[in-house]
Amino acid sequence: MAPLSYARFDHIDSDDDDDDAAQQRAGEQRAGKHSQSMRIIHKLLHRADPDITDAAASHLVDFITVQHRGVHPNNLRRREEIVSMLRGSRELLCKCAAERLLRLGQVCVDDKANEALGGGVEFATLLRVCTEALNTLMFALVEGVDAFAQLGSAAPDKRLLDRYSRLRYRGSRAIRRAILR
Repeated sequence: MAPLSYARFDHIDSDDDDDDAAQQRAGEQRAGKHSQSMRIIHKLLHRADPDITDAAASHLVDFITVQHRGVHPNNLRRREEIVSMLRGSRELLCKCAAERLLRLGQVCVDDKANEALGGGVEFATLLRVCTEALNTLMFALVEGVDAFAQLGSAAPDKRLLDRYSRLRYRGSRAIRRAILR
């Protein structure tokens, strides 16, 4: 029997450690960018609604954060967190929250808002995040929180899932139906 040779371990390649460190740095950068975006959204909420309290703005930012899809195609993998937040908050399931998200979207397309924040803000990204939050909130207002909880089930209502996935609830018809009830 030939003796075992451990010579291959005399020099261990540190590429794996570099990859882990790079992934950690990338994750920290994403988290930092997300925190900065949420601070900007908080400021923009005050610009959109000067009467909003800090607590109400923070609560809406928390909702935007919870429902944010991140790098995934949609936010349905976070539906349990979203449902929990919606069920635990009367402040979210009301027309006032929807109106604030609408006004926030309007501020995101206002060139003066970017100037007021010193420029360099990625308003297209913020607008997408706000639009997705409005879609989620409007779905809950129009169809109900239980219907949202069912979207990720084994047998979801295909019609509702399709409308939700295509951001159909952020449109004016759904908004009028929910707000004018």
